[in-house]
Amino acid sequence: DPASSGRGNVLRTLHRKGHGGNSIAAGGFRFRADLPPAEAYYFAYDFYVPSGWFQPLQHKMPGLINGTMLEASHGTETPSPATLVAFTGIMQSHSQGAFGRGDGSLAGYIYDKDRVQTYDWLNTVDPSSEAVSGQYLIPRGRWIKIEQYMKVNTGGQKNGELKIWVDGVLVSNQLHRWRDASSTRLIDGMWMYSYYGGNPSDPRNRPPADQYHYYDNFTVSTSPITH
Repeated sequence: DPASSGRGNVLRTLHRKGHGGNSIAAGGFRFRADLPPAEAYYFAYDFYVPSGWFQPLQHKMPGLINGTMLEASHGTETPSPATLVAFTGIMQSHSQGAFGRGDGSLAGYIYDKDRVQTYDWLNTVDPSSEAVSGQYLIPRGRWIKIEQYMKVNTGGQKNGELKIWVDGVLVSNQLHRWRDASSTRLIDGMWMYSYYGGNPSDPRNRPPADQYHYYDNFTVSTSPITH
């Protein structure tokens, strides 16, 4: 536990100096953890970045998913809502240079039947707003707990949900059309993602030294976890 707060062993994740992207040399982790298919899940974990952490343009983080990341995002062709097979609502943090929202700006990273590769920005003032004013920024040097609630839509309607809490406070509440009217796809996994993207050649995605961030207490539930 880097905060010496009595947690004991936690998951320490290495990102290697000079590497971005999702190669083995870059470090991080990328794997799918299966869940029994369901219409709704809560998913939470603790996250820590040290005070000297280098924030890349994009840091992809764990979240809920149907299918695989390849099905839900970048295949052999540029995806569109019409061609997406699966869906995902993982988390992603950003630097000031990415979208001008500040270092550590946090969002849900979305592939659904309305939009691909877009964001549900976290807002500390109004969880239904995605305004820059009120943007949530990941603090450094202390643990936070991120919780998602994903619920699939019905009949092709835009009544699916993605809600996000940080430390028990609701900071995003958006509706989604995760699947079309003919689809019976359910939430069936966690995408355990930690890499610096998108462009691995961009120096803004390449840490100047080896660095670590930390995870703890991954929890999946059909009931609220932090609130």
